[in-house]
Amino acid sequence: MGDGPAQNVPLFPSGAATRPEDRVRTELATAMADMDDQGLQRALAEATAAEARLRAGYADAVLAKERAVDRQAQLAAVALARASKQAAGRAGANVQALRAEIRARREVKRAETNEPLDVPAHFVSVEDFVANFLVPVIERRLSGGRTWCPKWWKHPEAVNRLWALWRAYEHFVATGGSAMSAWWVYHVDSHLPQLMAEDGPFWQCRDGHTDGLSPLPQVGAPEGWWAVTSSGWERRVDVRDLLADARTREGRGP
Repeated sequence: MGDGPAQNVPLFPSGAATRPEDRVRTELATAMADMDDQGLQRALAEATAAEARLRAGYADAVLAKERAVDRQAQLAAVALARASKQAAGRAGANVQALRAEIRARREVKRAETNEPLDVPAHFVSVEDFVANFLVPVIERRLSGGRTWCPKWWKHPEAVNRLWALWRAYEHFVATGGSAMSAWWVYHVDSHLPQLMAEDGPFWQCRDGHTDGLSPLPQVGAPEGWWAVTSSGWERRVDVRDLLADARTREGRGP
């Protein structure tokens, strides 16, 4: 039997191409191909927000079913809950697809530059980590001076601390075993009290974000101040040596 022309293999099984979820998946894949990296990040933020709204709607429908006083209201709530759950599932699939696309692009870029692969396994950015893990999981009573700013991304110290928490999370999850306990005890329990403290970066944000905090004041060291440490970074800086060197340069003796 000779080789005939190549047969076209259908993308979807018979009848499956008309399913709404497959059409949505195909449309999303097409849209992602046309998005730049910033567009993907915006789409991810929108998709995660949509998923959160749908899951909240599902929770409301379940509560309505429990509170229904007659059969008709209960059936309506059940139908709404089923539809909300399916919609939330589709939204969750979109979130995962967007994350996978972002990771894939990062892998390609690192491969092209011969850089070692270090792609986070769970979250693609500090915003993704905070919005979709840390904030939903953390439960604290915001009183007695403890504060959280909903616009945490406008606070440089908070961004740096939360970025460190995210990267540590990825490392400890990959480590496995009891590592996550160490992450909570030595990382979350260290950073979170500092972020939410009465004198922390969010202290003015009790009623929503407030601009006005400034970085710590500083004055540059005079020329030659650090010469005493020029032997290398590993040498411990001795403040007494610095002061003695300054007095000598200023003509005040040792």
